[in-house]
Amino acid sequence: MDLNLALLALVPLAVAAALLTTSVLRRLAGRPPVDTENDALLIARGGETLAAVLIGTAAAFTAHGSPRLRTDLLWTLGFTSLGSVALVAASALGLRLLVGPTFRAHLQVNNRAAGIIAAGYDIAAALIVSHSLVGAAWTDLLPGLAFLALGLVALHILVASFRALTPWDDGERIRDGNVAAALSHGGLVVAVGLLVSHATSGEFDGWAVSLRAFAETVGFAVLLPPIRVGLVQALLLRKGWKWRDGPLDRLVGTERNVGVAVLESAVLIGTALALRTVVG
Repeated sequence: MDLNLALLALVPLAVAAALLTTSVLRRLAGRPPVDTENDALLIARGGETLAAVLIGTAAAFTAHGSPRLRTDLLWTLGFTSLGSVALVAASALGLRLLVGPTFRAHLQVNNRAAGIIAAGYDIAAALIVSHSLVGAAWTDLLPGLAFLALGLVALHILVASFRALTPWDDGERIRDGNVAAALSHGGLVVAVGLLVSHATSGEFDGWAVSLRAFAETVGFAVLLPPIRVGLVQALLLRKGWKWRDGPLDRLVGTERNVGVAVLESAVLIGTALALRTVVG
């Protein structure tokens, strides 16, 4: 296997640029600095770091290939910067809609549920950004921005629709520090992000063809709620098939069972990864 030294140099630079950009933007927006005694901020920082790796690596990989390393570097940093700005904006919008304008305050008082949700939205948004907002020419920018916007809208609509099946308000549970509810919601966000990001990837073959392919791939997300009830609740937990306010909802929303929430999230994310393979 040939070692691509140019790409090996571009990736860490792009990841560092993404991490620096997102950190600066969030500090300007008022997010408190990382404190080793604040688990919520550390969890959020973990999601932010993984998001930077996803965006920086994708930008470096797609920009690489010109005869001049300088050209590759400029396109890599350009798309990394754009992707980082888009990540911060998308994640902030999602958290504001879910938790409200006081979200940063919940991080500051070490609300671990808030940290988990912040990490989940960062990872999901980064997945979509890293598959859509990449390239090595200005002509890649317009379709990339269009599918980025489309993907983020699809993410929020699907997550809101699926979470409407649960009998509680996720924002209220997260403000109350329910880690299990945050894990349940965050796992769904990442699972939907995996499917939506796959729908935004690939070559742009014209608007009609690309939009049809996007809709077909995103449509597989409707399988996630049945998997949640059928596989997690009925088969793995052996708690029956009740769809709303069932045993799984009570274990996560009322009893705050973190183990059950981790199991649910793992199944949903695993299902999304399997569906990506099936879709091709």
